[in-house]
Amino acid sequence: MTVLRKYSDLSEGLDLLSKDVVDSCFKVHKALGSGYLEKIYEDCLAVALNVLFPSFLRSFGSSRKITEGKI
Repeated sequence: MTVLRKYSDLSEGLDLLSKDVVDSCFKVHKALGSGYLEKIYEDCLAVALNVLFPSFLRSFGSSRKITEGKI
């Protein structure tokens, strides 16, 4: 199976969802510009995604420690 064949099997809904998320990333970066900490971009992106997707939930840190590349 080629890469093109593999990704052409994705549903149109997933394709549109991906487009909306990536567009939001670009809009946030364009509005803020460069030079901020990642946390600032993350917070602003969460606001933008909450506007598009009201049921959007942010991921949060795991309480598990990562040691030697393992959780």
